[in-house]
Amino acid sequence: VRAAEPGARVAELYWGTTSTFVEHTKQNEIAERLRSAFFDHYGWNPPESEVRSWRNSLKALSNAIELGGLLDHGLLLEYQLPLTSKRLDAMITGHDRDGRPAAVIVELKQWSDDVEPSAIDEMVTVRYGAGRKEMLHPSAQVGQYRQYLADAHEAFHDGNVSLRACSY
Repeated sequence: VRAAEPGARVAELYWGTTSTFVEHTKQNEIAERLRSAFFDHYGWNPPESEVRSWRNSLKALSNAIELGGLLDHGLLLEYQLPLTSKRLDAMITGHDRDGRPAAVIVELKQWSDDVEPSAIDEMVTVRYGAGRKEMLHPSAQVGQYRQYLADAHEAFHDGNVSLRACSY
């Protein structure tokens, strides 16, 4: 797995195989690897809340990958969408049941009972500090990422790689 080299403009902060990712997660290394790659790429440290989020949500993703037997796939973490500042949490790459190249974008959330329906389409209400805040539903958010990549990235636009999305 490579990390961003100082001064390099990479699209993701981590990439490798799902089996390596599971091992890095089991060794409690994944959040620190991302922190280091983030600093190398952006020139500053990520907020502690983001590091904590990586530690918790990526452990859950690692468990799901391992339980699902998806240990022979590729994985990108914190992939920056071209020409935007938005980053995908994770993208798992491989082949579908028919052997065709495929990718799945995974939007990770750690929300629990702090989420309520919103009166606004595709939004949810979440606790934010002492108050409440309207936020885009994770499924709508990842759907927008999928559509953007389908429109903007040659591999997905030309149909060479099928692209799906989910929130977890």
